[in-house]
Amino acid sequence: MSKPIKGARLQFLAIEKSISTPIYRQIESQIRNAILTGIIKPGLLLPASRVLAQDLGVSRPTMVRVYEYLSFEGFLETRHGSGTFVSRTLPDYLPHKNAQPENSKQKNAEITKPLSKIGKKFNILAPSLNRSQFAAFLPNVPAFDRFPFARWQKIRDNCLKADHTNLLGYEDSSGHMPLRRSIAEYLAVHRGDVCDPEQILIVPGATAAFHLAVMLLSNPGDKVWLEDPGPDGVRAMLMALGRNIINLDVEADGMDVQSAIQHNSNARLAFTMPSRQHPLGVTLSLTKRMKLLDWASKNRSWIIEDDYDSEFRYSGRPLGSMRSIDTTSSVIYVGTFSKSLFPSLRIGYLVLPENLIGTFRSALGTISRSISILDQATLARFIDEGYFTAHIRQMQNLYSTRRASFIEIAKKKLSGLLDIEAPDSGINVIGWLPKGTDDLQISKDLRDAGIHTFPLSLFRARPSNQAGLVMGFAGTDRAETVKKMALLASVLEKTNTFKN
Repeated sequence: MSKPIKGARLQFLAIEKSISTPIYRQIESQIRNAILTGIIKPGLLLPASRVLAQDLGVSRPTMVRVYEYLSFEGFLETRHGSGTFVSRTLPDYLPHKNAQPENSKQKNAEITKPLSKIGKKFNILAPSLNRSQFAAFLPNVPAFDRFPFARWQKIRDNCLKADHTNLLGYEDSSGHMPLRRSIAEYLAVHRGDVCDPEQILIVPGATAAFHLAVMLLSNPGDKVWLEDPGPDGVRAMLMALGRNIINLDVEADGMDVQSAIQHNSNARLAFTMPSRQHPLGVTLSLTKRMKLLDWASKNRSWIIEDDYDSEFRYSGRPLGSMRSIDTTSSVIYVGTFSKSLFPSLRIGYLVLPENLIGTFRSALGTISRSISILDQATLARFIDEGYFTAHIRQMQNLYSTRRASFIEIAKKKLSGLLDIEAPDSGINVIGWLPKGTDDLQISKDLRDAGIHTFPLSLFRARPSNQAGLVMGFAGTDRAETVKKMALLASVLEKTNTFKN
């Protein structure tokens, strides 16, 4: 006759094998949460590890590991010969009314405490932002499948063999000098921007560059010009740093510089994306560039130039960078390799006026040395040996083809549902929705169907009835585009917005 099973049956436990969280972590978290919320009480006898392992369909060592870790944390206690119990030393004031066990399937729990306006926008998009970066139509995603990883790895290995001692140590806070020289040469040839390598500082991505520039060139309360719609991450950063954001309309030829000068000429900084404004994709005209430079010179103000997506253009010749025509040392240029190579290569750079080099170098050495020297050395060789420009040319041709396919298929599948506007540069398009549409909700509905877009309202600081979706085309081939475009049309047709 079998012995009766001792201990409470933990029927609330649920394992989700389709997610990346290890099984033992899922079980740990659910038991810990059940203790904290009072679902299982102090002193309660738990089932033996063998029994619970059988109930959950996991190995006994997995359950032993869970019990040992929770015992180490103080949530459980083992009594020799008696079993494993919920610790009696837990505080008796832990909440237990209406408590719910943690369910690993509920990954986007409702937030009941107040969020900021930006927080509310990000909350609805949280599952999308945490999902696979390979999803169809996700903006800002390059063609990962076409990156020459074997070549990159070979260069990386060669760097280690040639100079492994220096590459594993500390680097100059300004960045790896060979990379700074490579970037200077590239900018001179391809962006018409001649600079000394000493003017270049390597930083862990564009966001770090923006943060550093805003922190060193302005004070809390200072006015900063920013395009609206514009980069949501920059807006959040400026708000967090206490800057007074002056939102500027984006016209067909870029930000409304004239209005800014007339009404807020005393701004300390202007943030602009002259080559390709995000998310609308327009280019700042030469006339407006000259007005902006003249304003900065006369008012002793600074311009932060985000050279966003400048590598990929599908018609006409691109204008050079704004810094290349700056004769008054007013522009701080920011570049990155996230779109041209791959986003996880967290290497960005600043090109500074000579009189700012010392200040920025000192600050950077104090707050950030997080970029791998090996990654910097690999990138320098990748550029010097011609692979970077070759990759850009190949991607230019590929993206031109994928852009044309996207537009062609959208015209057939989305007629009357979404008006596609494809700028002549970059790797994203805008899909315009009927005025008054809730693009946040539509983006969520599409996400639930496996299509990842960004609502245009996410990039706005001011209310607008002009709704739209920001969509990427570079990372999706034609066959997948046809498939997902049909699904996108189906979702849009089912929304209340499109019902008669």
